[in-house]
Order: sequence, then C-alpha cells, then structure tokens
Amino acid sequence: MFGDVHRWHQHNPNYPPERAIGLAVSQIRAGLTAQVPQLVTICRLLAVLLFVCAQAIPFGFVGWAAYRDIRVRA
Repeated sequence: MFGDVHRWHQHNPNYPPERAIGLAVSQIRAGLTAQVPQLVTICRLLAVLLFVCAQAIPFGFVGWAAYRDIRVRA
C-alpha cells in the first residue's frame, strides 16, 4: 500500500484522491473479510442463546404452575 504512494510521489507532487480512496477501500475490505467467519459464528451462537432463553421463560412458568398444582390424592 505505501509502496504505491511512494512510487507516485517520486513522479508527482500530489496523490490523487480517487486512488487513495481505492487503496483505503481495499485495505478496509481485506480487514473486514478476515473477520466475517468469526462474526458469523458469534451471531449464530447469540441467536441460539436468545432463542433458548425466550423458550425457557414460558416453559419455566408452565412447569412452575404445574408443580404448584400437584396434589396428593388418596
């Protein structure tokens, strides 16, 4: 990345903004692409945990109500 800037400055005083933006985009994209698999894993795990918690709350109340309703019959 910096080699391109140094080569350009040897022949021209100003570095073109379009080229600078292109270099920045490619560097940011490379960094984000490397992080995507880890982010997907974390998001999937979070989604599963939220689903389990959302299911545990109503089933917990149903189980608690059923437990309170248990009576010994002779």
